[in-house]
Amino acid sequence: MTFRRTTQLPRLGAAVAAVALVATACGGSSGGGSAAGSPSAGTETAASTIVGSASAPITKDSVTVGNVATLSGPIPGLFQGAPYGVDAYFAMVNSQGGVNGRKLALVSSDDALNCNENKTQTDKLVASTFAMVGSFSIYDDCGATVIAAHPQVPDVSVPIGDHAKALANLYSPQPQPAGYALGPFVYFKQKYAATKVGSIYGEGAAATSFKQQSEAMKSVGYQIVYARQAGNTETNFTSDVIRMRSEGVNFLWLTDFNAAGIARVLTAAKQQNWKPKLVVTPTAYDASFFKLIGDPSAAEGLMMPLAFSMFLGEDKAQVPAVATFDTWMHKVHPGFQPDLFSLYGWTSAALFVDALKQAGSDPTPQAVLDALKNTHDFDADGLLAKADVGTKQPSGCWMLATIKSGKFVRVLPDKGFTCDPGGYYRATS
Repeated sequence: MTFRRTTQLPRLGAAVAAVALVATACGGSSGGGSAAGSPSAGTETAASTIVGSASAPITKDSVTVGNVATLSGPIPGLFQGAPYGVDAYFAMVNSQGGVNGRKLALVSSDDALNCNENKTQTDKLVASTFAMVGSFSIYDDCGATVIAAHPQVPDVSVPIGDHAKALANLYSPQPQPAGYALGPFVYFKQKYAATKVGSIYGEGAAATSFKQQSEAMKSVGYQIVYARQAGNTETNFTSDVIRMRSEGVNFLWLTDFNAAGIARVLTAAKQQNWKPKLVVTPTAYDASFFKLIGDPSAAEGLMMPLAFSMFLGEDKAQVPAVATFDTWMHKVHPGFQPDLFSLYGWTSAALFVDALKQAGSDPTPQAVLDALKNTHDFDADGLLAKADVGTKQPSGCWMLATIKSGKFVRVLPDKGFTCDPGGYYRATS
């Protein structure tokens, strides 16, 4: 059996950055959906569980779930990691005998970065699969109308859109309501006393994200002294650097920009010999970042507050689940570099499998929903900061990494996550 293997774009590093890159520039694109299991170049490994279509949602031997992600369109492979992550986790579970004797299978469809296609593909899969697992698209609000009309169907995914986040039958392995975690901001203020913030953020949904983050910063005493929305293809940020230096910016916040843009900003700062006291962007934690930055010294000391373990391998000695994730990703999809979206797919699959096990030997979608609602301490074996999935409460816990001599290095805590300082700012609008 073969499957679609798309050309992978340069890693964006975080969902917000990806949304910022494509939400506006590619909003009008069109294209037909296709299952990730459809024949094309590339040969599937024996362990893989992606199938072309579902024969039945559940039988005595199998459970088939659906997934809608952006695999083609203007940016081929944008969220290919999402179905790959689910696929790899299912392959691992199947190698151990499945769940109560049933093997797990995934039907993955492509929305081609198009709202109508997201809705169409979601509609097809909801009608033919047991549940939705690990979907990821900036157009998930389009498919959310379908999921809302089928409240009996479990959806275990990381949502982006507000409507998707509000779905009663959607449970995320990492709940993230509108707003932002406060812990890192409190920590940075205490340690660095750098409160004059400058930021460059991307187009589209990044504007909403930046607004919520800036409100969170202001709530604990930061002052936004410079902020500009930049086009995602801009290449020259020298004037921004000069302005921020003249405005006394000592905290450079670049979370709402794509990794390539961040690299250009930091390169311009180094060329102008400007080094603010604090540079923060979780988006930089990505396998492609050092290729994009060119001169790693331009990013030396950059801080990355994360709500997940360092899945590129740095945490594998202390978090066995990291090694398991990396091993199975490479085993099932060799040549694909694990990214945040594959982590989301993997952890969504883990949450679904936990609920499926709890649903018993004769599971129903409602029994899975009941199990999800009663899941209150989920961390995917340490891959994620622990959160109350059932009540959809954010974790508030985090860890901090930095860049040192061209490598990602953990700063604190020594292991796991810290919840002190913690807290979460909930946006009111």
